[in-house]
Amino acid sequence: MSSVRKVPQVKHFLRKLIVEATVDTPLEYGLRAVYRGLSRSQNVKYDRELIEVLRRSLRKTSNCVDVGCYRGDILRQMVKFAPRAITSRLNRFPRIFGISPGHSQAFACSTWR
Repeated sequence: MSSVRKVPQVKHFLRKLIVEATVDTPLEYGLRAVYRGLSRSQNVKYDRELIEVLRRSLRKTSNCVDVGCYRGDILRQMVKFAPRAITSRLNRFPRIFGISPGHSQAFACSTWR
């Protein structure tokens, strides 16, 4: 029974190890795309569906806001489909934008153009 429990732990450990080794490298977004293509998780399914909606509905000048953007995977898709738009991201984890956790802002926001 204990070996059955170890399989998810090992998979999680390996995934975390790969993610930490590739964050902010040229490999990161290629590996994320491969993961999205191979994964069967519900979250990845929702992301694929959202990306398809973005592809069908955004024009080159559509303005976009990504609320809860975390690392910006969906925001990158918005920029891809609406390259001349103003895109904004809002996240409750300021550290991702390089703002210290003790900063007085509850949310971090930045705009790409």
